[in-house]
Amino acid sequence: LSGDRAYPLHWPPRGGKADFVRTAARFNATVVPMSAIGMADSFNTVIKYEDLERLPFIGARVKKFTSSQAGARYDQKNESDFKADVLAPSMPARNYILFGQPVDLSSVDPRDLSTCSE
Repeated sequence: LSGDRAYPLHWPPRGGKADFVRTAARFNATVVPMSAIGMADSFNTVIKYEDLERLPFIGARVKKFTSSQAGARYDQKNESDFKADVLAPSMPARNYILFGQPVDLSSVDPRDLSTCSE
């Protein structure tokens, strides 16, 4: 890897939070791992969420809307709100998408943090 900061790899540390797996296991979902390269180049950031919050009139509405949305984690009370930037599509040069083998989570107990972290 070249270490290019423009294209960071976001991956939770092993043994860390397993919220995605726990939520998927709760609904007996089958997860299909996916990797996409070039997708970040397909969108331009119009305004960052932090800047959106500071806008007169709109900022208060945005805060109220994001705080009223249901959280994805069913067992956490003090979860942070989902905050997304405003994006606009751009002309993508190239996108590569790779799908992995499906993982059946119907036999995984979502309360078992160690199994969900594997």
